[in-house]
Amino acid sequence: MNSATYCIGTIITRLTTGCVRDRLPVPEAAHLGAQLPMLVRGFYYDNWKPTATPIKIKTEQEFYDAVRENFAADRNVNPMRLTEAVLKVLRANTSPGELAKVFGIFPPELRALWLEPETVDLSDLG
Repeated sequence: MNSATYCIGTIITRLTTGCVRDRLPVPEAAHLGAQLPMLVRGFYYDNWKPTATPIKIKTEQEFYDAVRENFAADRNVNPMRLTEAVLKVLRANTSPGELAKVFGIFPPELRALWLEPETVDLSDLG
């Protein structure tokens, strides 16, 4: 992995995990963050303003719009692909019980984001 790919990957992780985090109530956001690997946890908490959360994202499109809005480096990104890739990492590093809590907090339409997609091709995130 070259340094440009690593840099883009870290930005993607920070922005997408931030959208997940900001949708959760503060206690649940902290519980989820506590289970993440140290590097991902740093991205997750970067620029967090607990007093400004939870934000009211109710639909998948609103979530994808928030990811795209936060990713100013490239307005041509595919927020759905970015979200799938990052949520795959979160699912792999979070206990089933914590995932069930997060799943229960999200509105019904946003719960679909957490379902395992058929395949996630990490090479085509743009």
